[in-house]
Amino acid sequence: MAKLFWALAAPDTLLYLLLCCTVLLLLRKRYHAARYCGLFLAFCATFILIFPLGVWLIAPLENHHPRPAKLPEHIDGVILLGGSERPVHTEYRGAPQLNEAGERLITFASLANHYPHAQLIYSGGSGSLTRQAYGESEVGRMVMEKLGVDLKRIHFENESRNTYENIRNSVEKHPEILQGEWLLVTSAAHMVRAMKVCAAFNFSPTPYPTDYRSSGENLEIITWNFAQNLSLLRHAWREWLGLFAYFLSGKTESFLPSRNPL
Repeated sequence: MAKLFWALAAPDTLLYLLLCCTVLLLLRKRYHAARYCGLFLAFCATFILIFPLGVWLIAPLENHHPRPAKLPEHIDGVILLGGSERPVHTEYRGAPQLNEAGERLITFASLANHYPHAQLIYSGGSGSLTRQAYGESEVGRMVMEKLGVDLKRIHFENESRNTYENIRNSVEKHPEILQGEWLLVTSAAHMVRAMKVCAAFNFSPTPYPTDYRSSGENLEIITWNFAQNLSLLRHAWREWLGLFAYFLSGKTESFLPSRNPL
């Protein structure tokens, strides 16, 4: 249900619905209403073309949990949240395929090599609406093998469909993560929601964010790239919508990022 809701609430879908509404009004000869609907569509498209709204929305999330300036001398384990894999493409192509969040896996492998005695958890199932047989963990297994990580060290959790289940299943199957020092690896923009879910299960890992989409504090004011701006807006909108949905459904205790994240 959540996947279907997001498909309808995505910015590009909303723009398309505005276009359809304008055309429908024209066909019904409701020209006055069609004019306003078309003008609103043009305004939205122009705003997205010129202003990097996605950057403005995603930067506060990415800046909230900074990456540790120095790695701890000792940790008990590293947990990676899936979401950077492309299971369907991997199945068809016969080789592991990743999306723009692929840095998650590179970082996970790097930390695994840096801490050779740390426990490793790879949490990722299948969030697909149409395919469930080939999940994120299978792709991750292939990537980790290619990156030289000993697969015997990794506990693959392959039943999760979303962030909440990532954390819940990991805690239920590996209650030892509630003790000791752990690093949590996921995308920077996704880290706020992930840490809020961790708090709901009394799990307090050290956040280790990856694949930033914004430059940090010095944000762009004006751009001229509709496709790029829309893509980043879609990503940022999904994270903020996810935060709100998790709060409404009781999965987290608050909506907005806390003032003192660490």
